[in-house]
Amino acid sequence: DHTKSSIAFSGVHAGNNFEGKFETWGAKIEFDPNKLETSKIEVTIDTASAKTGNKMYDGTLPTEDWFDVKKYPQAKYTSSAIVKNADGSYNAQGTLTIRESSQPVALNFSLTPVDLSAPEVQTNFTLTLDRLAFGIGQKSDAKAEWVDREIKLEVKLDAKRS
Repeated sequence: DHTKSSIAFSGVHAGNNFEGKFETWGAKIEFDPNKLETSKIEVTIDTASAKTGNKMYDGTLPTEDWFDVKKYPQAKYTSSAIVKNADGSYNAQGTLTIRESSQPVALNFSLTPVDLSAPEVQTNFTLTLDRLAFGIGQKSDAKAEWVDREIKLEVKLDAKRS
């Protein structure tokens, strides 16, 4: 449910906090807690949809040095394995590809309701990404002197069962 879900990002630029979100994205989730070996998560994000509300940032993000949206219009996460943790949460191991770089990324998440009995299931989780590992801002800020190297992603997902 896109009206209740979001993929947001935040960081620091020149000592000032910034926040933004991806306005266009899609997720295909096949999740069965009794069949984790066949469960999978695929998320595709339209990189041109990154918006912060700051004219300078919104003008810079699509450029060649940052997301290079003309050459790499999408970022993609694909899980390779999902396991249940001892505390009842889950861990999805997978690959995130942004620009031409693919990096392993683990998503730790909990589901509400835990027993998955409701017609809608929610999860919220955060992760931190190294923007330079994905070549984001590599030319203009390779030493992360202006924009933090670590960018926080916050995912809120409200999914309807099908």
